[in-house]
Amino acid sequence: MNQQNLNLTQEQKISIVQSEGFDGAITMRFIKADKETQYVPGTTNYYSGMGYPGMGYGYVGGYGMGYGAGFGGWYGAYAPAYYSPGYYQENTYYYIETNIFDLKNNKLVWSATTKSLDVSDVNTTVDEIMEACVKQMRADGYMAPKSK
Repeated sequence: MNQQNLNLTQEQKISIVQSEGFDGAITMRFIKADKETQYVPGTTNYYSGMGYPGMGYGYVGGYGMGYGAGFGGWYGAYAPAYYSPGYYQENTYYYIETNIFDLKNNKLVWSATTKSLDVSDVNTTVDEIMEACVKQMRADGYMAPKSK
């Protein structure tokens, strides 16, 4: 919309859009940003290779654990464990309201609020929001199910 259209009334803007042949409009607006703190639990990982790194041993036995097992078969019970402690991380979530309007009847026909975490790429964010909205509109019966 160019600068001269900013002084038009709402009725004039709707009239212009309708005269161009549009029967609907989708609007998106930023509602708010919230910071949330989340705890990410720690993990324990065990060395998964057979033998100790650098020893040059592979799996020696073919019998599994117990009597007759090769070095690689019982070594796993003594393999080193690596622990990564848990931590807190702060995420910023962005809430976007998406509205779909019927311009022929000048009424709101569907609305949703989405919560997005990473909005560093506007095009990707808009695509993801629209995909979520289409999926929900199908679930709500506002759009035909996706054809197979």
